[in-house]
Amino acid sequence: MILDNKSKTPGLYADLYSNFKFSGTPYLSYRDMPNILNKHVHGKNVLDYGSGSGESTLFLKSLDYNVTSVDINERMLSIAQAKDPLGKYVKIDSGIIPFDDDSFDLVFCSFVLLEISTKDEILNIVREIHRVLKKNGIFISISASDHTYNHDWLTLNTNFPENKNIASGAKVKIEFRDINLTIDDYFWTEKDYREIFQKAGLVVVEVHNPLGKDDDGYEWKDEKIISPSSIIVCNKE
Repeated sequence: MILDNKSKTPGLYADLYSNFKFSGTPYLSYRDMPNILNKHVHGKNVLDYGSGSGESTLFLKSLDYNVTSVDINERMLSIAQAKDPLGKYVKIDSGIIPFDDDSFDLVFCSFVLLEISTKDEILNIVREIHRVLKKNGIFISISASDHTYNHDWLTLNTNFPENKNIASGAKVKIEFRDINLTIDDYFWTEKDYREIFQKAGLVVVEVHNPLGKDDDGYEWKDEKIISPSSIIVCNKE
């Protein structure tokens, strides 16, 4: 996610974001993930592309996957490595994955593509992901939904002027209330992502938009009627 450089330095941003947990509104993006993975993934070798401070990697490891993690942010990787000393965390440049063709059963990409400012760069990244996936491998992208920036969420604040009447590619702002962090992202629609994934040679096999449930343990707001995130599952045929 894009740092608002007017208020925070990159190092401070990484330290603040390291406090991020999959709780509150972001919990929904992971609640159903074990079932999605069991349904689609047939193998244990996983690449966590854009692993950040390691929360997604630790989640995947808790499900008994063998995970290699890559990110462009060296500070984030050092935080992740400190949490997980035996883990494999590799610094990369955007869209360059230093592994052989057909290496992974799953490439997992959690809230990463919304950080990218152009469709061309997203396409370059996804083509590289396609390259390192095994035949019939799975790519899972978690991102904002078409509705993320215009609803009232439990732990996310999106009530900013930048988020009014947004179009594809526009810069948007979001606040994580529970960790006092405000960041900028880019708004891409589900249609945008579908078109890019298909251009990269992937087949969209499922789109899951999780809704809040009464037994989740949260006093949901709009999460019960509209999904704050979109999980797109693709296959490399």
